[in-house]
Amino acid sequence: MLMPGRLEQVFDVATAEDNSRLASVGGDKLVFYWDVATGNIIRKFRGHELRVNTCKFAGEGSSVIVSGSYDKTVRIFDCRRAPQH
Repeated sequence: MLMPGRLEQVFDVATAEDNSRLASVGGDKLVFYWDVATGNIIRKFRGHELRVNTCKFAGEGSSVIVSGSYDKTVRIFDCRRAPQH
């Protein structure tokens, strides 16, 4: 799968339990949440101050993405919540 929209190197990729969704993290400080079937970005999560080096799905139905960054933080992003504008 190509990852259009990623402007920096990808450091980690995780798949949801049912393999329908994917998360990717990298040097752009973002967590990308993807639909595997379409290849479209569902959402981009922000919050890290430095590059993000790891991610994993967790929770019932892979409902959250946990990410770790070189900024020495771990963040939990709820995939069920609507994006805030």
